[in-house]
Amino acid sequence: MIQDVLILGGGTAGFFMAASLKTHHPCLRVRVVRSPTLGIIGVGEGSTTDLPRFIHGFLRVPPPANSIGR
Repeated sequence: MIQDVLILGGGTAGFFMAASLKTHHPCLRVRVVRSPTLGIIGVGEGSTTDLPRFIHGFLRVPPPANSIGR
């Protein structure tokens, strides 16, 4: 059984993959490795209108209190 996951890349995709794995498989040990010299390169930095549904639904992050009921 897989217990350790190494994610190469600390951009949007790497972060969301780590968050997804820890949300749905909390027993996994997840480590993200990012470059100390590369900044944001812009690839994958866009988001779509589905991003809030992914964050609040799939990742189970509650919306801010001031946005409930809008």
